[in-house]
Amino acid sequence: MLAFLRPNEWEFPLFLHVLGAIVLFGAVATTGFLAFASLPRSLAPAMLLRRLAFRTVLFVVWPAFVLMRVAAEWIRSKEFSGGTEPDWVVVGYVIADAGLLILIGLTICTYLAARQTNADRPRPATATVATALAGVYLVALAVAWWAMSTKPS
Repeated sequence: MLAFLRPNEWEFPLFLHVLGAIVLFGAVATTGFLAFASLPRSLAPAMLLRRLAFRTVLFVVWPAFVLMRVAAEWIRSKEFSGGTEPDWVVVGYVIADAGLLILIGLTICTYLAARQTNADRPRPATATVATALAGVYLVALAVAWWAMSTKPS
C-alpha cells in the first residue's frame, strides 16, 4: 500500500537502492561460498577459488555497496527531508555502516587468502575468516532486508 502512495519521482532511486542491495547480497553469498568451497580443496583449485572470491569482492561487492548507499542517500533526501527517520531506516544505516567495516575485513581476508595460498600453506586461516565474515554480513543484510520490507515500528 505504501508503494502505491509513493510519488513517481522516488521510483528510480528506490529501484537503484533495491538493485544494489540484491546484487550486494548475492555477491557476498557468492564470495562466502567460494571461500568456503576452497577450504577442503587441493592447492590449484583452492588458489583459483580464492582468487575468484577476491575478484568478486573487488568487482561486484564494492560497486553494489556503493550503488546501494548512494541510492539510499538519494531516496532519503527525497522521502525524509526535514523529518525524523523511522526506526527501519536507522536499522538500515547501522547495518550499512557496520557492513562497511566488515567489507573492509572481507576484502583484506580474501586478498590475503589468495596471496598466501601456496604449497607450504594450502589452507591459510584468512580463508576461514573470510568465510565467517561473509556469513556474518549475510545475516546482517538479511536483518536489514527484513527491516526494510516489513517496516516495524
